[in-house]
Amino acid sequence: MGAGVISAGGSPLLLRVNLGVPQLTETLAVSIAHCIRHFIAMNDLEFDAIACIPPSEPFATVLARLVGKNDRKCIYLEKHLGTGRLQFAPLKNKIAEDVRKVLLISGIATVADTEREAIAFLEANSISVSDAVVLVDFDPGIAEELGELNCTLHSIFPADELREAYETRYSDYSLHA
Repeated sequence: MGAGVISAGGSPLLLRVNLGVPQLTETLAVSIAHCIRHFIAMNDLEFDAIACIPPSEPFATVLARLVGKNDRKCIYLEKHLGTGRLQFAPLKNKIAEDVRKVLLISGIATVADTEREAIAFLEANSISVSDAVVLVDFDPGIAEELGELNCTLHSIFPADELREAYETRYSDYSLHA
């Protein structure tokens, strides 16, 4: 689960994004995957495989199937319990030998630490990452940070657009009862 604060009309709006299993239903995972697939098609993103940062596995797995990538072309990353560093998820999959470029998938981006770590880890394993897709990007600075690593951050729902939509819809209502 992740949370970010969006300032709306001077009042903070807490947006909770709960993407963890078992809270994420299959229906929601499929819906998220279809949304990302549409975004990929609209932006002509090219990649050999998908790499996912926890807890995005449920919708990244569905997405891999939707875009014609088999199980060997969905790379699961996980934190090592002892070191807290990213690693390939053991025994979940073997990476196809022809994978050279991946699309990095993450649920939310509040800081760029995990995305930067994932890019460094994948590149250390001879896999390039030129694009990363997140559902919600809470900080425009993340795109700049990833840009320094030659990776373009794509946000399905940019936080500033969510804030604007919220303010537009609820501008006539008091946030305090």
